[in-house]
Amino acid sequence: MSHLMHLKLSLERHLRTKPSRMSTVIAEALPERLPVEEECSSSYSPNHFYPVRLGEIFNERYQVVAKLGFSSNSTIWLAKDLHQWRWRSARYVAVKVNANPDDVKSAAEREFQVSQLLEGTKSRLVNSKPAGITGHQYAHILQDYFNLNGPHGVHFCTISDPLGESLEDLKQRLEGRIPLNLLKAATRMILRGLEFLHAECLFIHTDLKPESIRLTLGRWKPQAVARAERKTPRPQKKLEDRTIYTSRQAGDLNDLVRVVITDFGASVAGNDCFRYEHLIQSLPYRAPEVIIGAGWSYGADIWNLGVMIWDLLEGKNPFDSISSMNAASARKHLARLIGFLGHPPNDLLARGSDTHRYFDDKANGLTSSGECCAGGQAIEAVPRNFFYTRGRAK
Repeated sequence: MSHLMHLKLSLERHLRTKPSRMSTVIAEALPERLPVEEECSSSYSPNHFYPVRLGEIFNERYQVVAKLGFSSNSTIWLAKDLHQWRWRSARYVAVKVNANPDDVKSAAEREFQVSQLLEGTKSRLVNSKPAGITGHQYAHILQDYFNLNGPHGVHFCTISDPLGESLEDLKQRLEGRIPLNLLKAATRMILRGLEFLHAECLFIHTDLKPESIRLTLGRWKPQAVARAERKTPRPQKKLEDRTIYTSRQAGDLNDLVRVVITDFGASVAGNDCFRYEHLIQSLPYRAPEVIIGAGWSYGADIWNLGVMIWDLLEGKNPFDSISSMNAASARKHLARLIGFLGHPPNDLLARGSDTHRYFDDKANGLTSSGECCAGGQAIEAVPRNFFYTRGRAK
């Protein structure tokens, strides 16, 4: 029996995909003093990040062939699946290597758990509804995970289909604004994804922003990315204990297949009969009901989408000057809201546990000194030249 098992394993190894040869081309060396990619984060610590090397094989299965991206808490890599049979087309996946602090690991584990719930809903819908109407293809679902032992701790890693750049990356590449026709198409896809998340999965994302919307890659794009990295490696910075690689741009407007919603680590279960009260959302994207403590639900995601569309189209988030959520910043945020949209609905103000901090009993806005701004006016006027469309003030 042991002989047969050994023969079986030997045959499988022979028939599976072989590791790729790594490039012999010398990459451009970046100065050691220059912060690169994940190093630019204010919270970056080299002890928190696993020192990934091109060519490294994770979990005895995934060979790293290129860097796809990074965040303040992770790096993302294109990897070749060595368990694919040799006679089939090479399979590539994205490996997200999360930083090792406990809170980062917990959020990553939470995201994988949510992904499993989304996958269960997707399977049920695919078997019960006509193809193409469920919206699941616009939600990025993780496929697997493994733990990676690093020099300073354990890193929780997830496996998924490879993705290209985020809408934030694309905006920066296009000089600050995404073309209207492309943004319209992306918005329709995001709405389909939110419909799947809200109506079918009963989940609220809670942190929708340009960084969490990513472009998918066409069927043959991963092979092209791997080939390009072999022929012309991206610049890298070599340090004593690690190499900091730069990401290879995988997004291309001509190859756009669809966009997908990612990063479900902060998602919560939705309930039409219940409103959450804890703080959510990145500060510039924070909804008014969250600020005043009025309770929030699915609508918080729709608010995020609206602010995100403005940001991507106009090249400027209307609330990007909000850098902290103390009382003064909250007043400033609400002031701009009123300047853009008019006075908040009275029923919303009535629900807010913190409304009294920003409005008097007649729903007039309060200044930082507690003085009233008559007529519900905001404590800060909106700059007259704030509204722009393609460089011209409205």
